[in-house]
Amino acid sequence: MEGVPRSNSTARFVSVMALVLPEKQKEFTGRGECAGKILTVYKGTAGFGYDPLFLYEPRSKTFGELSAGEKNRISHRARALELFTQLLKKELKE
Repeated sequence: MEGVPRSNSTARFVSVMALVLPEKQKEFTGRGECAGKILTVYKGTAGFGYDPLFLYEPRSKTFGELSAGEKNRISHRARALELFTQLLKKELKE
């Protein structure tokens, strides 16, 4: 990332959950994204992988600086799970 302008250092974590019910011939997917920027300096020690380099701009913190609870509420996985859950609840009502 050295030499890359900060405006071009965008990134996103993406997660997709899927469930196939062959007997009902139905498929469900929930996709979640969390956009941010890639830093060149590690900030924070929480999480794993790229978390200390992934700046989540709405909180002005990296994923490595967020508590597990904060990250779990806003992450790509949380967003995918929320959408997935809504789709299944809707299906169960029908």
